[in-house]
Amino acid sequence: MYDSPVNMGLGKAIGLLEPLKNSYDADISWADLIQMAGAVAVEHAGGPKVTQQMLYGRVDASLAQVVEAGLDPETLL
Repeated sequence: MYDSPVNMGLGKAIGLLEPLKNSYDADISWADLIQMAGAVAVEHAGGPKVTQQMLYGRVDASLAQVVEAGLDPETLL
């Protein structure tokens, strides 16, 4: 699933974030969680605090939307 070069490291990130995602269930999308985690990681690595407004509220695509778009659900989160 994560063997595409553009997804290198995504499996590790998903593994670390999955317990948090599961604890909030549908209240946070993968896109929002990954964006938030990235901002926190930059700050904790000694980088600048992300001060521009973060935009949250995206929703994850449903299985029907994935199939309708012609994507293989087995290759997605």
